[in-house]
Amino acid sequence: MMQDISQVAHVRRRSVFMGWLGLGVIFLLSVGVFVHSQATRVFLNEAAGRAEGTLQLATTALEGYLERFERLPPLIAKQQLELPPLSGPS
Repeated sequence: MMQDISQVAHVRRRSVFMGWLGLGVIFLLSVGVFVHSQATRVFLNEAAGRAEGTLQLATTALEGYLERFERLPPLIAKQQLELPPLSGPS
């Protein structure tokens, strides 16, 4: 009879331990999921900021490149077309 009671107490302690262990694992997993989602959000926001800066830099560079050629067509139109004199067949 005494062994039965100690066995029941041992089984009960073990089940309580397993319950707390399960709760601990669930808690750690939920904290891990939360931290992962927050870290992902921060990383994506930083990446978006860097991409926006890079895009702005490329846009500015291309606009500057195109501005150089805005004056070119009127200058070409103003130039006199000089052809070499035609000489007869040699």
